[in-house]
Amino acid sequence: MFQFISQLALTNLRKNKVIYLPFALAVGAMSSLIYLFASLLNNSSLQNGFGGQTIKMTLNLGYTVVQIAAFLIVMYANSFALKRRTKEFGLYSILGLEKRQIQLVMMMEQVYFAFSSVVLGLVLGMLFDRFLYATLVKLMALDTFSYEMHFDSVLKVLVTMAVTFLVTILYNAFYIQRVKAIDLMKSQKKAEKKGHFLVLRTVIGLAILLGAYYLAQSMENPLMALNLFFTAVILVVIATYILFDVGSITFINFLKKRKSYYYQPKNFIALSNLAFRMRKNAMGLASICVLSTMVLLTLSTVTALQYGVGKAVNQMFPYENVWQETARNYLVEPDYREEIEDEVSQLISEAGFSVEEDTALWSVNLYGNQAGEVLQADEASANTMPDLALSLISTKDYNHFSQTSITLQPGEVALAVMPKQTTFSQISFLTETVPVAQTVDGTALVQQFPALQTAVVKDHYFIVTNNLDELVKTYLDEEFSPQYFYSWTTTNGITDAEQKAEYQAYHALVPEDKSLCYRNKYEMKSALFELYGALFFVGVFLSICFMIGTVLVIYYKQISEGYEDQQRFTTLQEIGLDQGDAKKAINRQVLIVFFLPLITAFLHSVMALKMVNAILLVFGIQKNTILPVLAVVGMVFALVYYIVYQLTSRTYTKIVYAKE
Repeated sequence: MFQFISQLALTNLRKNKVIYLPFALAVGAMSSLIYLFASLLNNSSLQNGFGGQTIKMTLNLGYTVVQIAAFLIVMYANSFALKRRTKEFGLYSILGLEKRQIQLVMMMEQVYFAFSSVVLGLVLGMLFDRFLYATLVKLMALDTFSYEMHFDSVLKVLVTMAVTFLVTILYNAFYIQRVKAIDLMKSQKKAEKKGHFLVLRTVIGLAILLGAYYLAQSMENPLMALNLFFTAVILVVIATYILFDVGSITFINFLKKRKSYYYQPKNFIALSNLAFRMRKNAMGLASICVLSTMVLLTLSTVTALQYGVGKAVNQMFPYENVWQETARNYLVEPDYREEIEDEVSQLISEAGFSVEEDTALWSVNLYGNQAGEVLQADEASANTMPDLALSLISTKDYNHFSQTSITLQPGEVALAVMPKQTTFSQISFLTETVPVAQTVDGTALVQQFPALQTAVVKDHYFIVTNNLDELVKTYLDEEFSPQYFYSWTTTNGITDAEQKAEYQAYHALVPEDKSLCYRNKYEMKSALFELYGALFFVGVFLSICFMIGTVLVIYYKQISEGYEDQQRFTTLQEIGLDQGDAKKAINRQVLIVFFLPLITAFLHSVMALKMVNAILLVFGIQKNTILPVLAVVGMVFALVYYIVYQLTSRTYTKIVYAKE
């Protein structure tokens, strides 16, 4: 008996290869991805290097998401295969097989299928493991290359996929146990029931979607955007499923009422077929839309991070080195400035370098917010999320940097802004609101001032005053101590090796109590390349996961509808519909099914741009970096989507015209 059941299980897999071959490729790909992430997580050289904990956290996130994605993809594909084969299981029951025997056949199918697919995935993972490790090292700009292979990575894949397929076996057994043979024979031919309260549900869906769009468009504060991003995502996903469900029904009903459009052969047939299974269509289309949006935004965001890291570092460090030291109190002491400069000069001399270019200034740094035409410079101690970074500097330093000679009366302040920045007529300090006497150009300051505290805000402003001491004492609080910034570049060179040697030389000489004062461009660049390289790597592979899910949903949707439409088109041709009109109807139906989710995914992505831009500011990436990246990613994705459309359309057509 066991031999018969085993043979039957293998025969069933071969007979249903149109269903199980894409399923096997998807399982193999997901097994490979799980193995690759597990292998990287077990690599000690990555974890022990600079930023190792950040890298581990990023890879752990990717590993968890891939495991969840693998489970969902397997469950979806298994559910499709089960529903597609219900008539087959019904025949087994009518021919005399008991339910437990059918369950045993299905279990053996899952065992054989899982074993072959997972082994394929592990082989592919092991083949590409070394190459992908080298790619990650390159993206992160690491010097070390120490490849390690652990059996633990294989074990993690086996455990993950064993648990996943155990769930499918139990699900299949429960499904067979609770349905009758006659129901299995009829389940594929049932039309779906029409929904109720379509208008109300449409209004609710539109309200949720517009609310999510408003949230994304109104969000300018980077930290708040980061906190509310997943809320907006959940709202968009819910609204997408609601609107594709009720929206598709409402839209089809609207087209059916337009007699001049509906009573044309290609439109009549396409709309009738869509209406027959509109709810299942809606769920499939919504899933394709959500997965496509995830591919577009994930890949665009991590690419923008990788693309913009160089600009981010240059903005933070106009010079190679920065010494940032806080004054002993709120007073700007000339003697203290000389002490700091002497200390830094001695450091440079002991390291064996000479200064090629340098600059220095005192500034008081705090955060603020915008309130109409008033710039609120009193938010540093408040429990709010600031919109702006503010630097208070002296008129003397401003004139030195900008090569100008502005003058201010005692008590007056000027506001230095960049082109296209919002201007303000007043500045509100802790104790008093003062008018802005002059608005001046801040371009030179932004180009030379170390932007170390501006990453989490949308804009940086400079407030210029004759006397920093007096301004702090009068309008702020003596706790706001000025900071002295001394920036310099040496004649050492500009190659990575030379910059690394310079950083190591300084780092070895800086006293322990001043270790936080010294910042270096090479150090920051290395840290960001490691972080953003790891994020890019994880993002690309997560995009691959989402793309696998998208293609699988599209493919199964096409073959499912192909089998369902096969008898209908055969009947229509028997009553006089020629093959040309039938093909036009098929093309029209497939066109609607395919490109509606793509258009909606692009709409979701465009509406999310402002929020994603704000989030990227947290990582130091300049505004609008993601727009050209999304355009390129969108074109590539649309091309891949079109190729999938062409391939699956051919499969659908072949099934429709296949002889029964």
